Amino acid sequence: MTQAKSPNISRVCIAVAKGLNWTKDLRVLLIIGAGALPVQASAALNDVFPGDYLAGSAGLTAFSSYIYQRNWKGLYSDGRSDQQREIDQNVAVVLVAHYFDALGRRMLLSASGGVATSELTDLGAGTRVNGSGVFDPKIGWTVWPFLREGARQQLALNFSYIPPWGDYTAGRAINMGQNRARSVASLAWSLDASKALRIEATAESAFFGKNSRFGVTGDTLEQAPAYALTVYGRYLTLGPVDPYMGLQGNWGGETRINGVAREDSVGSSRMMLGLRVGPSTSQILHLRYARDVRVDHGMRLASEFALRWTFLR
Repeated sequence: MTQAKSPNISRVCIAVAKGLNWTKDLRVLLIIGAGALPVQASAALNDVFPGDYLAGSAGLTAFSSYIYQRNWKGLYSDGRSDQQREIDQNVAVVLVAHYFDALGRRMLLSASGGVATSELTDLGAGTRVNGSGVFDPKIGWTVWPFLREGARQQLALNFSYIPPWGDYTAGRAINMGQNRARSVASLAWSLDASKALRIEATAESAFFGKNSRFGVTGDTLEQAPAYALTVYGRYLTLGPVDPYMGLQGNWGGETRINGVAREDSVGSSRMMLGLRVGPSTSQILHLRYARDVRVDHGMRLASEFALRWTFLR
């Protein structure tokens, strides 16, 4: 994959000089560096769609491509916004996943990566900075410990690791990578509540490594564990088209710079509306809209439009 062009360094320096504050704007910069992952106004690091934790047949391989268009507004502190920052972000992701049986259990291995472009606008300072590049990839392993054919319920355990392999340059205002490793443990449960309704819930704990080259002066960034709960209700009554609705809550994730706590723990709620379309047995299309309805600290997701196409073989 060809790496996208880096932002103009002179523009970055001008933006920093005119008021891009590396400590105040920490949550802004983490949003830009989160790439295709739900970002720091959200604690979740796995972007879950309905059906993601339903077991496929052993030997099945899934190829998925994602396109996101996001707009963020803020910055929020204690639930109040200064309305001085705005981020426009476009993201493209590819993912490969393979189901198999091992140790008497159904399992899944997956890997994903991609590119993003971001534009950060500081309305107060009247500055605008653009950047693009490769974000940190992700590898994952999922197991279904109690899978039974025809069962109304499924339980899945997922472990994901995000290595710091994306584009990152210390002192640059916009980086697609975060220069720190991250890991995720998830527990997913699904229930066919009736012939017309499927409920899917995913609880997630995220853990963050240390970035010892954060900001223009090489500060040390640390972050406490963060937690998320995502719940979808999916209606199964319209043939190949399934509408769904989702809610997500996020907690924790307080950051520290050079050991000093910033009292910026995430507290946010997000809503999602979407359609899952299965034009054939080998293809699945997702169309989803999302927005934050409450944010305590960080940036608010004002709108997200997501398109995901999956091919199964």
